[in-house]
Amino acid sequence: MSNFEDLLADRMKNPAFADAINRARAETDLGFALSLAREARNMSPADVATAAGIPVAMVTRVETGQVVELASLAKIAVALNARITIEPSGKVAVKLN
Repeated sequence: MSNFEDLLADRMKNPAFADAINRARAETDLGFALSLAREARNMSPADVATAAGIPVAMVTRVETGQVVELASLAKIAVALNARITIEPSGKVAVKLN
């Protein structure tokens, strides 16, 4: 193991730290999954923003794993004709309808 891996393993023993890391991973996973869904629909961020009625910057924030309002995620899902699933474990899935 590297020094980083050892340090991370040690820090993950702290429940607050582990929770924060897991939340960040879920946000990043969601953004990546939505960007893949957008690309599968051959849409640009601007196309999604127009269809969702939100600013392009909001689409970009979501795709880069930044926290946004649930209403914005719902609008993006509708624009993509997709279903977003977030499990209590933090596992995220985006499925195209």
